[in-house]
Amino acid sequence: VERSSFYLALRDTRCKGTCMILDENVLPLARSWCLFELLQSLILVEERTSQLKGQASFSGVLFCTSTGILNFGQASTEIALGIGKKLATLRLEDATATS
Repeated sequence: VERSSFYLALRDTRCKGTCMILDENVLPLARSWCLFELLQSLILVEERTSQLKGQASFSGVLFCTSTGILNFGQASTEIALGIGKKLATLRLEDATATS
């Protein structure tokens, strides 16, 4: 896993954050590699924040939708509610991957 292009790209010091494109179906959160990227992004925020004594050099995950960035309150109510409903029933063991 640590040799994968996903891992190496995220771990590059030039990488400043992760953008996850979501719609109300939240398909990326049903894919194992997307969940891997999400986990690695959360780990990186912790690591880089502690290394820089509280100043993050990695902004984490931005959840982007067709109506704006969810993190910044720019997504529509419909998309935000759809994402919330999907997250409430998300089962990691059901995640899929293609070969």
